[in-house]
Amino acid sequence: MKFYQRAFQYVKCKKSKSILLFLCFLVLDISILCASMILQTAQETSASIQEKTGAKLVLECKGKYTIPIVLADRIAELPNVTEVNRSALYTAYLPGLMPVTDSASTDPINRSVTLCGYDRTDMDSPFAEGKYRLLEGTTITQENSGVIIHSFLAQANGMARKQEGEILAAHRIENQIFISNGILSKLCESEAFLSLSVYTDNPAHLDELQKQVEPLVDDTVRISSSDSLYRQMQAPLKQVTGITTLMLGIVLVTAVIVISLML
Repeated sequence: MKFYQRAFQYVKCKKSKSILLFLCFLVLDISILCASMILQTAQETSASIQEKTGAKLVLECKGKYTIPIVLADRIAELPNVTEVNRSALYTAYLPGLMPVTDSASTDPINRSVTLCGYDRTDMDSPFAEGKYRLLEGTTITQENSGVIIHSFLAQANGMARKQEGEILAAHRIENQIFISNGILSKLCESEAFLSLSVYTDNPAHLDELQKQVEPLVDDTVRISSSDSLYRQMQAPLKQVTGITTLMLGIVLVTAVIVISLML
């Protein structure tokens, strides 16, 4: 008698045990399949979170120091750095532009505006933080340079009345002009920045990236990491992964014990 004939005869003679074994294997297969799908989905979700949470290092100058463009370019070339958003701030007098002011001061700063330079205003500016809202036009990017004027928004929302009348023009919200760094460097003939936001493709590499950046700067620059959103989103995902892995282990051990006893 061939082996498959013996197997068929055994199944025929032991119907109840064969059905029970079939059910055990069915439950085991379904459990393993469900757990594997959950773990695979968790891995894909984790990869998506790493890409979209925008984990970054923030380099800020202390006092009146600035970060030269050479250093910014060198940091941009480090491994795992996906983008560097540079921020600059200048006070300037623009002929033909009358800044909003209620102050009678004759100080030149009362006839000036504040130029806020960014590579991208949709990432690290008051627009990204929700403090300001863009009503017309598009945000500033490296591909789309330009100027964002804030005066119309100020008039529409009555911001001028919410500030003290003696605030000098350059310090008023209405007189903040957001401008791409390319245009700003031509206006001010300077390529230095107050802060850098260094983005990485993997938040897990943030500590390593900080160790690579620290030797490049001196004590005039303060470095901080920003990955709180990634940690908040990753915590429940780790819990789900851990519980699923534990359940998978329990199912496998239980199934081995039960099937061994039945056989």
